[in-house]
Amino acid sequence: MKTIKITKSLLEAIEDLLAYKPVAASRLNVAFCNELVNDGYVLIKTHGSRRSIVAHDSIELYNHLTSILPELSDIPALKEIIFSKEDRAFQASIAGNSKIRKKGTFKGFAVYTIHPVECLFNQHDIIVNPMPGTFLFIEDWKNFIPSQDTIIIGIENMENFSKVRLYSDFFRHYLEMKFPAENKKILFVSRLLSSKDLIRWLSIIPNQYIHFGDFDLAGINIFLSEYYSQLGNKAIFLIPQDIELRLKNGNIQRYTHQYPHFKNISSDIPEIRKLINLIHTYGRCYDQEGYIGSMNKIGC
Repeated sequence: MKTIKITKSLLEAIEDLLAYKPVAASRLNVAFCNELVNDGYVLIKTHGSRRSIVAHDSIELYNHLTSILPELSDIPALKEIIFSKEDRAFQASIAGNSKIRKKGTFKGFAVYTIHPVECLFNQHDIIVNPMPGTFLFIEDWKNFIPSQDTIIIGIENMENFSKVRLYSDFFRHYLEMKFPAENKKILFVSRLLSSKDLIRWLSIIPNQYIHFGDFDLAGINIFLSEYYSQLGNKAIFLIPQDIELRLKNGNIQRYTHQYPHFKNISSDIPEIRKLINLIHTYGRCYDQEGYIGSMNKIGC
């Protein structure tokens, strides 16, 4: 199966499967359906001439789907994006007549800085310092090396990546607390959907990586399964000091949606284990956008 066309009906069918509801096989692409059956993620049920499928294990199915298409980690949000009338350009990039491929058309990832950062590119010294409103795209990532005193901060949401300057005080305070007495430079990065290039690049450079995503179960799962599994202790999940206060007023609906898929998620990292417990305690999630413009040190 080379391509998967994302449609409203497909997303709704996946939601039903994850809820252990029988789904008519005709609602899915034939190749996609057969692949799920052959790999054991769904079981076939026959009703006369009709054929339906049902999830064998919802968590395993969800993990498989998000490994193919990471954007499926939040299906309701993806549905809103695809059918939004506010951003047709972005909609066209992932829906309508376009297709999401397992292997992206472009290679590489986006980079941005607030202050100039010295890097090495193809053995030449360069200064990365995009003008506000622009960013650099690194295609030849194997030959792109940041200075050793640079911290890499990954922004999981491309829309928030474009708003990095609005988070500048937040990140500055966080690094002051996390790495006291060290003058760390910051290189912000954001990956393309379904691309592994960013993780491959992080695995070959010595720099510390800090992951900034939403404070929810799906976001933690992405970090643990895709980043920490490859980078080990070189990867840190950014957890602000005041996250418990934020979670108290967080998003109930997203937690309710994610709970069936990630209720058993765990970690041997004490800070992440504590965050998971807090999310379950309050039954809420919190968006990274809540920290835009945060200047209070308690929030870092």
